[in-house]
Amino acid sequence: MLNYIRGFLQNRGERRFAAAVLCVALIGGLIAFRASVHLGGGAYFPISSYDAWVMCSGVIGAPSGMLLARRHFGHRGRHGALRAVFGATLATLFAAIICGSLALPLYGTMFGPFTMIIVLAGAPLLGLVWLFGLVYIHFAATHLRTERDSIFSPQPSDVLLPK
Repeated sequence: MLNYIRGFLQNRGERRFAAAVLCVALIGGLIAFRASVHLGGGAYFPISSYDAWVMCSGVIGAPSGMLLARRHFGHRGRHGALRAVFGATLATLFAAIICGSLALPLYGTMFGPFTMIIVLAGAPLLGLVWLFGLVYIHFAATHLRTERDSIFSPQPSDVLLPK
């Protein structure tokens, strides 16, 4: 299994980006669990099957939303930072819509973004963790773009040309 993963994620940039996506998925599950607890009355345990499903929808929705906005991450400079802020906003919106749609079809699609705002306002530390996850995605995407762009840069040749 490990050899399969190493074959799939061949270079350091891909492995770093996959780790960042996994990090965002776990943070999304944590935010979704917090939303479920917050809306359910505040009892963390016992976890019901619906709470577990809401957590799973967060684990699916957060990286899905991030992957929908991935073209905005990883650019360098001031323009890249502005694109990353826009991408983080889009990723948060898409993640909330996808997670809400999975957790509660139709109503969750409408109330997912609102619930995300309420949960992050109620737990600012969790919002900061979400922000750090998206910053991690941006830096991992920057590293991945740099690696991919280096493939096409001219390299000095070792071949000696005849004089």
